[in-house]
Amino acid sequence: MYDVEDRHVRIWGRKNQNKLKKTKILVSGTDFSSQYILAGLSALGFGNIVLIDNTRAKTNFNFLSLKKNSMGSKKNELIIETLKLINQNVNYSSYFIKPIKAILNYENPDIIIECSNNSYSKEICFEYAMKSNIKMYSVSSTKKSSKFIKQKSLSEILLSEYHGRKQGMLTSGIIASIVLDSVRKELFVLTGEKKLRESEKVTYFLPTLLNDYGNALIVGAGALGTFSALGLASSNTNLKIIDSDIVETSNLNRQILYYGLVGEYKSKSLAKRISKLNKSINVSYLVENVSVNNINSLISKSDIILGCVDNFKTRSILSAAAVKAGKVYVDGRTDQSEGELSTYIPSKNNCLDCRKGFSKFKEIKNSCMSENISPSVITTNMFVGTQMAVEALSLNLNKNVSLNFSSYSQNLFSRKKDLCGEICGC
Repeated sequence: MYDVEDRHVRIWGRKNQNKLKKTKILVSGTDFSSQYILAGLSALGFGNIVLIDNTRAKTNFNFLSLKKNSMGSKKNELIIETLKLINQNVNYSSYFIKPIKAILNYENPDIIIECSNNSYSKEICFEYAMKSNIKMYSVSSTKKSSKFIKQKSLSEILLSEYHGRKQGMLTSGIIASIVLDSVRKELFVLTGEKKLRESEKVTYFLPTLLNDYGNALIVGAGALGTFSALGLASSNTNLKIIDSDIVETSNLNRQILYYGLVGEYKSKSLAKRISKLNKSINVSYLVENVSVNNINSLISKSDIILGCVDNFKTRSILSAAAVKAGKVYVDGRTDQSEGELSTYIPSKNNCLDCRKGFSKFKEIKNSCMSENISPSVITTNMFVGTQMAVEALSLNLNKNVSLNFSSYSQNLFSRKKDLCGEICGC
């Protein structure tokens, strides 16, 4: 068994994993929302991925096309090269062309995901989907909002309000995670999950464009750390990344920036990739564990702390240090089907150890595959990790982020800012 599939087999079984492997997904577009979705499809193990697009690489934030001297190269080919490094078991094909009926007929996909901000491409894909009686997802984004629609009328699925506009990195990450979860549920649902409706519509709004925070400390360079770093870097935030783990093949089904870096330190690898994506920010790293002995010096120059780890001892240390230093602390956690984000704001709410009781849990191995922690998948990590970046940036603006999930069938996220009822000095 290839290691990248092992976690999924543990969660939903070999039979369901084989359903993913037998499915062919056609993706149209190579912008931000498409890159998130393509990385997720590959990481989840969908067996056949077809990419259609006719744009060339430019000097923008393309995390799936980091090849040197690639300016002007066909973007779809660069992305496919990267996807092969994430999961070599997938059958990939691509066409440097806009969606046309001949290609759609030839490939005969099971599901179409149209990710461009181009209404004409969406119309062609929709007409084919209706004629062939297959599912189609229409996805678009800007810096302020993102939306996906499934199986609606032509006028709605065109997403005309997004036509020709630039896509946003943060909004794309959020909507892509929901699309990925929905597509997986087309094939199977897990115990406790709700089946999808025939018609789905989800919109994600940011109330205003987000500015850079300044300096953020990311503790943990796993899946949450990866998506948090992507989101913050896209908004010009300087980063310090701390982690002592080494990249393993089994990480690639969630930690999508480590393609081609198996065997290297995570913190160094993530810093390296983020630095290439945004050369205008300062990205540093440390290969070490957080402890009570070094935490004060680690956070001294940071404006905000993001806890992207899965062991309670480290989260307790981060919570206590944030209280002592009077700094905002954003904490995230995920499992196979849901996630949670909690924030400590000095003088406005109780610390996370007070609310969550991190220090009461016994110390366990720093791995979500170890005792008492459910393994997570890329969808929940993409959502919560990106939302952690949004939370950090929205705190800088002192405004709340608007979440409008209209008919979304599963709660992937919960905001926890409430007081615990016990005033403990924090």
